[in-house]
Amino acid sequence: MYKWMAALIVLVLSVSLAACAAPKATPAPTVTATATVTAPPTTATATVTAPPTTVTATPAPAPTVTLTVPAPTPTPTAVGVADFYKDKRVTMGVAYAPGGGVDYSSRVFASFWPTFTGGAMVVENKPGAGGLAMANSMASSAKRDGSELGATSYRSGLAGPWLMQDPGVQYDALKFSYIGSVANELSGLAIGAGRPYNTIADLRQAKGLKFGSLEKSAGSTVATAVLIKLLGLDARLVIGYAGTAELSLAAGRGEIDGYVTGETTIKAEGDKGYVKKAPLVMIERQRGTLFKDVIAITEVVKPSPEDEILLDTSLLQKVRVIFFTPPEVSQDKVAFLRTAFDKVTADSAFMTMMTRYYGIYVPPVTGAEEAKIIARLGSIPKAQFDAVTKLIDQYAGQ
Repeated sequence: MYKWMAALIVLVLSVSLAACAAPKATPAPTVTATATVTAPPTTATATVTAPPTTVTATPAPAPTVTLTVPAPTPTPTAVGVADFYKDKRVTMGVAYAPGGGVDYSSRVFASFWPTFTGGAMVVENKPGAGGLAMANSMASSAKRDGSELGATSYRSGLAGPWLMQDPGVQYDALKFSYIGSVANELSGLAIGAGRPYNTIADLRQAKGLKFGSLEKSAGSTVATAVLIKLLGLDARLVIGYAGTAELSLAAGRGEIDGYVTGETTIKAEGDKGYVKKAPLVMIERQRGTLFKDVIAITEVVKPSPEDEILLDTSLLQKVRVIFFTPPEVSQDKVAFLRTAFDKVTADSAFMTMMTRYYGIYVPPVTGAEEAKIIARLGSIPKAQFDAVTKLIDQYAGQ
């Protein structure tokens, strides 16, 4: 009995001494002493819980954060636009019936379109109101994705009616995008093949001449009215023909004595036998490009200051076939279309086909330059066009 008591005392003393020896600055570790006694015990068992191990806390690693940034909206590239046109069938709406210069030029252009774009182009004739029907539809209902183009006479089907504020105009020419123009030429007076007029003197001696034209506001109508006034002719305007093909047929039948149009159209229609082989006079300040021996109207008469203004108004509306898009077509597609136009019109085979019809190849006007010309026309004072309108009313009402 004394032995196990002695052992217990020794154990307690050992623990007390250990506690006294611990450093003062550090709290004493917790020690739990458990004595299990069995009578009469022969051994003493002490279960001691060791001081806890000091653990240095390591901060948990920060969670991995993945930021998902929305991809930017793709910007159309030249490649993307090229793919669009490669897979798209483009429609070229022609403002006049088959058979005239606008129709021919459009079909030739369309035939070269696949070569330079890989896509397809179809031509659809949309005649009406002297060209206004097609231009109005381009402004109001044509697709804005660049898959619909228009082709018309710059002077008679686009600029003229817009400038003259024709009541039938439902478009703003400044809002179209221009691809380019071909068959840019000077204007002359075409005389029906069977009509007895070969000189200026013949015209001045004639009574009751009839000159055909398209709409009242068409550029060719303006030019015809200026011609009648400057030469002092006894003539009247017959307005309302649908296009060049109809005017040529009327001249060939003797229904009218002639009409004003581009010199290359006169060459083409002359070859068909509808009009004389050369214009009688150029409605210009210079002689023709194709008909270099045909005199200009300013060689015959010296215009008064008032007539100079009338002539300038007419000359601002040059004859040409212009290609354009509806409003709101994206600029990258307009740029692609202009580039394709430049490539087509620079092709030697295209030049050959155009020369075959017109008798001469006149360099094209680029889309960018056409846009500048339209902007300049839009800045002309209204009073200038009011004077022209009055003159047209005078000759059309006779």
